[in-house]
Amino acid sequence: MSVPELPDELLLAIFKHFDPLVLANYCVPELVDITHVCHRWREIAVGTPELWSNIYIFHLTNKNLPLEVILRRSQHLPLKCQIYANIEVQPRKLLMRASERIETLKIKAPKCVLTRLIHLPIGPLPLLRVLEIIEKEDRTGLTDSEETLDSEQFLELFAASELTELNLDGRSFTNIEPVLQPSLTRLTLCNRYFTVDYILKALTQMPLLRFFYLSGDLPSSRSDSLRHYPQICIGSSKAPGRRE
Repeated sequence: MSVPELPDELLLAIFKHFDPLVLANYCVPELVDITHVCHRWREIAVGTPELWSNIYIFHLTNKNLPLEVILRRSQHLPLKCQIYANIEVQPRKLLMRASERIETLKIKAPKCVLTRLIHLPIGPLPLLRVLEIIEKEDRTGLTDSEETLDSEQFLELFAASELTELNLDGRSFTNIEPVLQPSLTRLTLCNRYFTVDYILKALTQMPLLRFFYLSGDLPSSRSDSLRHYPQICIGSSKAPGRRE
């Protein structure tokens, strides 16, 4: 069977194996390339909202696919967004215009960017269930090395009160206790500030928790008492069933 003879269902299954919708200066998204092959391929791709609902945002220019097009093609589906760009420009527009549809939000940025993020008027994300904020190494020298990131402020920024997965990965995060929501099933934190007693207390606050990852290593004298808790994973080890 030649490619033109493939049924629409099989073509769509192939399209779903392409990379997510990556928006960056250095490339044209594969999904956009698909829409330029022929009229039939374009109809299938543009008419399938789920292909446009998983968005990776890097550094953007006007050459990238406008956010309005993405939001229109994804229709009313929940959005999964990963942001590695200047949060104050295009990503902020996405967060504001699609605030009621964002289900997964992952941000990776240096501390100087995360500090500014807290003060942006983004608004609540009522559908948000998965939040990941990763502090990258800051090589700009623009941020005080002693400055901290208040974890509670990030949850207040997005009005995230029903999270099921939370990842605050960075040595600058403080004020952790308010983020320990009873609805969480997966949690990743830097163990810089934690004692064993604190970790065990946290488990009682999150009865649904199935995976608790503490980045970095604990001294063996501290970690030995946690070996009997299968949901706790420390350092570079990997818990069974953990998604990459």
